Amino acid sequence: MERNFIDGYTEWQSNPEIVGVNKIPAHATFMPYENFDEAKQADRYKSSRCKLLNGKWKFKLYKNYAYRPSDFAQPHYDSHNWDTINVPGSWQMQGYDQSQYCNVRYPWEGSEDICPPNAPTKHNPVGCYIKKIHINKSLLDKRVVLCFEGVESAFYLYVNGERVGYSESTFHRSEFDISKHIKEGSNVIGVEVYRWCTGSWLECQDMWRLGGIFRDVYIYTTERQYIRDYEVVAEPDVTLSDGYADILVKTNGSYESLSLDLNILDAQGNTVALDSQYANEDHQTKLKAIVTDVNVWSSESPYLYTMVITLKDNGMPIEYISQKIGFRKVEIKEGIIRINGERVVFKGTNRHEFDCHTGRYISEKVMRYDIEMMKKSNMNAVRTSHYPNDPRFLELCDEYGLYVIDENNMETHGT
Repeated sequence: MERNFIDGYTEWQSNPEIVGVNKIPAHATFMPYENFDEAKQADRYKSSRCKLLNGKWKFKLYKNYAYRPSDFAQPHYDSHNWDTINVPGSWQMQGYDQSQYCNVRYPWEGSEDICPPNAPTKHNPVGCYIKKIHINKSLLDKRVVLCFEGVESAFYLYVNGERVGYSESTFHRSEFDISKHIKEGSNVIGVEVYRWCTGSWLECQDMWRLGGIFRDVYIYTTERQYIRDYEVVAEPDVTLSDGYADILVKTNGSYESLSLDLNILDAQGNTVALDSQYANEDHQTKLKAIVTDVNVWSSESPYLYTMVITLKDNGMPIEYISQKIGFRKVEIKEGIIRINGERVVFKGTNRHEFDCHTGRYISEKVMRYDIEMMKKSNMNAVRTSHYPNDPRFLELCDEYGLYVIDENNMETHGT
């Protein structure tokens, strides 16, 4: 949804109703793939339509908003004497600013006397990031999306010196359509990150307070007609014999020529269910499939199928998306939670996304280590205290067999 900026100050400092400017609406986690073989692997970052921008970025930290250069993201800006920083990663873990642990206090208490919704202005470090990327001519007729999986706590995005968008909410994905801002050849991505913003009043979690781009950054491409979202309900019948999958796919673009195919593959890669439908004129199309002799998912037996959805234009495939899915029935009967009809006792732990070397950034290696330690300790559940976790962690919980208590990004301890 397009909207205009106010002045580049009101957004982060004083207007709590602005949580984003020019952001793509939130949707399910998925990646477009070039072909069916790519899609069935369900490995998002190995898609040939995706380019990770993780690695070394140019970086400079300023005391507050007033000190940062307004033109740092312009292509002509001279940043040769800037430092380099690892993205993703918290800047405090790389020698900048200071880490701060708070529980029931706001981190600026005692240094700046402010009231909600205003953010600190005297001591509110601003980190400026610069990354140059190469864009091939072939991408100029595609839809190009730039995605940030997590930035603490608010940021403005610039492409080739133009202010493209704004986002806050540290632990949520932020996506921007940058198609009209890019050019063939070298392009400059500039990110202006604020340690605190109006949203920080709602992010008073009991934890280390850090700053920076701390989750993956990448671009991906689609055609002008594309899948924008989907919902899946996958449950077994009462006898746990057959699995019923109901999928709602939301598309963008002219619906007249579009159609959708559904394939569900078992763990060996065999197709076990199919469906095909023409796209609905309201851009919301329902697909259904039945998997006979279904393997149900549970913590003890985390069996996953792979769902592949193909979007076709006049019968020609233009996009594939995929998702690992499990068939399971969750219900509460007489005050007892039951999974697939059986009573379940949750034995788990609270878990923060924190690494002593990288701060808020958690590598997949560390995620797997955490989960394997939980499973070896006979745990079957984890609570994402106190915010949505990296999407990869949830995928690994599906793979290993962990029930997840998934928390939202809102805690107002300080009030």
